[in-house]
Amino acid sequence: MRWFLASVAASLWLCCPSVNAETLSKDSAMPPSESPLLPWTSDFDTATDTAKAEGLPIYLYFTGSSWCIWCKKMDREIHNQDAFRQKTVGKFLFVKIELPAGSQPSEKIKTLLDAYHVQGVPSVIILSSDGQELARFRYQQMNPDHYADLVLEASKLPPPLEKS
Repeated sequence: MRWFLASVAASLWLCCPSVNAETLSKDSAMPPSESPLLPWTSDFDTATDTAKAEGLPIYLYFTGSSWCIWCKKMDREIHNQDAFRQKTVGKFLFVKIELPAGSQPSEKIKTLLDAYHVQGVPSVIILSSDGQELARFRYQQMNPDHYADLVLEASKLPPPLEKS
């Protein structure tokens, strides 16, 4: 009986497209995504100045797109989709902070990681035009149109009250 159950489990594992070895190796072999549809910048300081001047919120994206499977999935399933782009371009300043594979991030990136308490990638932090954190997101499989609605709604939230 154990042999039968083990055979069934192995068969399901091998034929299930979402978890088989072929899919995992395909995801890990994907080239870094460039999210060509979004107007990314990596210059956080300039983006914060522009956000203040134009009154736009910041979509701050911490990623390891050359090595992080979940970052690649977020780019492919959300950032690179027309539905997301059409709803968000012009409503955010898009800042991408790339964490390098196999080496320590620069001091500037370390400062941002500490300032925003980033514990892992991908991490998206929505900032008000004056730099206050409004919301935070991680990868979650969903429709890009729905994700766009979530981040747009988050950008309209009032900043949290400071603790005294």
